Amino acid sequence: MALANPKHTQFYTTSGTDADKVTTSKLTEVQTKWEADVSSGNNLKLLDHPDLGPLLYQMQQMQDELTELRRYVTSAELLVDAGGGSLPTSTKGLSSGDLYNNKGVIAIKT
Repeated sequence: MALANPKHTQFYTTSGTDADKVTTSKLTEVQTKWEADVSSGNNLKLLDHPDLGPLLYQMQQMQDELTELRRYVTSAELLVDAGGGSLPTSTKGLSSGDLYNNKGVIAIKT
């Protein structure tokens, strides 16, 4: 199954000349503010902000989800087939070729 097209758009870019380009000085300023807040345990300003606090909470939830996805993708859980057995991790004795859809069944065209 292929990944769907992303639904998000980028907030800013650090290269090019488009209107969404952020200057190095602005990015450094924001990074400095973030690092100051992080060094205080995120208790300085951002989490107390009535608008930014909930947004940061949600972003943390998203980071936790991404961490779990990374863990899952790199784990051996993906190497177990539906019948409970392990999928092959070696090409020894296996067919090779192009995958294709054969009436709903994935097959190998050798």
